[in-house]
Amino acid sequence: MKKGSIYSLRRSRKVLLHANALYKKQWKKLGQSDLGRIEQMLQALDETLMAKDRSEADRLAREIEQYAPTIMRKSTWNYCVEVGIAILFALLVAVVVRQVWFELYEIPSGSMRPTLEEQDRTLVTKTAFGLNIPLVAKQFYFNPDLVKRTGVFIFRPEHIDLPDANHLYFYLFPGKKRYIKRNMGKPGDTLYFYGGKIYGIDDEGDDLPQLRESPDLDGLEHIPFLSFEGRVSAAGPNTRGMYTPVFLYQMDQA
Repeated sequence: MKKGSIYSLRRSRKVLLHANALYKKQWKKLGQSDLGRIEQMLQALDETLMAKDRSEADRLAREIEQYAPTIMRKSTWNYCVEVGIAILFALLVAVVVRQVWFELYEIPSGSMRPTLEEQDRTLVTKTAFGLNIPLVAKQFYFNPDLVKRTGVFIFRPEHIDLPDANHLYFYLFPGKKRYIKRNMGKPGDTLYFYGGKIYGIDDEGDDLPQLRESPDLDGLEHIPFLSFEGRVSAAGPNTRGMYTPVFLYQMDQA
């Protein structure tokens, strides 16, 4: 036997634990001769490991590895159950990672040119502003101070009136489309467009110089447009019956 090919005591112990786990599941199905032999082999390996006899433990571990699978085969049902549990666990980990930690996105359109172009792929962190709740548009923790103006972010239009926002993922699971945009303002900001630049003040009246001085905005073309993509709600006539109030909701704001 070549030097270094002998099992370590740790590896021999792993063989013992694995074979013992199979034995506990399959012992009722074994014949008396097979049952007695495997019990004897497991006991001998256990005693050898207690004595720290590496050479003898190696011999017994290899003998168990060859003998145990021939008498303690997994049934088709047990094999399918284990495969199913492994797949479900992998899906669960994937969902948690994609919903809470990070996710890979492919840019579908040219609305973010030249920063991002069609078919660009970007790895997006989900922990920049807090900690999300998986599969729900809510957060365990959210810090609005971490949201920076002029930064690029991805969002789902939950509770926002956008046309054609629904999407069917994997042709089975209903959800909302993702949108990638640049955040130019926060709640309470007043923004205006003039001379090819965006100016603004915050809710306390302070100037927002980053809107016109940020290097991320160099070379961008700000194209203002006016359109209404929200919903209309008629509240009914007023108390005097002279007119019917109509409310226009843009981005869910009246």
